[in-house]
Amino acid sequence: MTKRHIFLTGEKQVGKSTVLRKVLKDRAYTGFRTLPFELDGVKRGYTLHSLTDLPDGMNDAPCVVRVNQNRHSAVEPVFEGAGAAALTQALSCDTPLILMDELGKVEHRCECFLQAVRACLDSAHHVIGVVQRGDAPMQQEIRNRADVLCIEVTPDNREEIPAQVEEILRAWGV
Repeated sequence: MTKRHIFLTGEKQVGKSTVLRKVLKDRAYTGFRTLPFELDGVKRGYTLHSLTDLPDGMNDAPCVVRVNQNRHSAVEPVFEGAGAAALTQALSCDTPLILMDELGKVEHRCECFLQAVRACLDSAHHVIGVVQRGDAPMQQEIRNRADVLCIEVTPDNREEIPAQVEEILRAWGV
């Protein structure tokens, strides 16, 4: 089967999202990003930012909250509402490229969101994104799909990855 989707993976803070920003800079795409948020100067978690318009109050809501030094917890209604809506809207856009930055283990109980992820992967769109390392069912499912190319980003190869991804996107015509 031909690879139709690209997911970057690797250690935290290695530059996966930075690679995506570089290759998507001059391209049209839709989907979502997770962005860090701070309270009183301390990183407290992530918000889900849809790249399409969502109803008032849905966009940029905290989707992952830092519970303590080593633990984060999903805000499941945000994934089920804003996350699923962002991906459902992406499917109705003419833009052939959907961004999912990023998928991890915390959303493992968010079935509406996971169904929307699968719908995007099963559609005619190309998906590009980040999948965290780990063995949560969705992480494994994405890595094991025959139509997904998973690229490991490391400190040693992160400067070469954008050119590799650019070449694939050009071959896809996006």
